[in-house]
Amino acid sequence: MTRFRMRWDHRTGESYEVKERTGPTPKRIQIMRPMEAYVSPASGRAIYSRSDRNADLREHGCIDARDGPNAEQCAQIRERRFEESLTEQSIADVIKQEKLEIY
Repeated sequence: MTRFRMRWDHRTGESYEVKERTGPTPKRIQIMRPMEAYVSPASGRAIYSRSDRNADLREHGCIDARDGPNAEQCAQIRERRFEESLTEQSIADVIKQEKLEIY
C-alpha cells in the first residue's frame, strides 16, 4: 500500500504530498576489515591482501581450510583412497605373479 506524507514548501508557503517508500529497505554495503600481512606457508611470499592470498592458494593447488571437506567427506575420501590402494596392490601382485610364471 502506498502512503503519502504532507510536506511544507517554505519558498512557496504551500503543502504538497510526497510518496513514501513502503517496500523493502535497501541492502547495506558490507565492508570487511583489512587482513594483516603474513608469510605464506606454501610459497614463502608475503601476503598483503585477500586477492594475493587467493592467487597464492590457486598457484600452489591449495584450498582454504574453511572451504575444505567436513568430517564425513574426509571419511569418504579416506575410504576411497584405501580402496584404490588395495586395487593398485592387487594389480601389482598380479603383475609380479605373471612375471614369475614367464621366467
